[in-house]
Amino acid sequence: MEYIQVDNQPRPFRFSLLAIKKLCKLTESKLSELGQVLDDIENIITMVHIGFEMGAKKEDVKIDFSRKDVEQWLDEDYSILEQSMEIFSNSMSSGKK
Repeated sequence: MEYIQVDNQPRPFRFSLLAIKKLCKLTESKLSELGQVLDDIENIITMVHIGFEMGAKKEDVKIDFSRKDVEQWLDEDYSILEQSMEIFSNSMSSGKK
């Protein structure tokens, strides 16, 4: 499990097969199209939101945030986006959960 600091709180972030499946469904894309899909900022926000949701579910932590909250986190701290993209990229290439 990976953790990303948000407002001085480590939050679990996970990008597994189920997260990828959900991202494909919400963005109406195929797995092979995800690289292009993530050129759109709305889809990037969706990806980050899914990662935090799946991390919370895996850790059995209450999901106490909304997509709007995730947008605010990203607006306030760009490193959250960088870390999210790195975890997403690693999950696509290594298969690690």
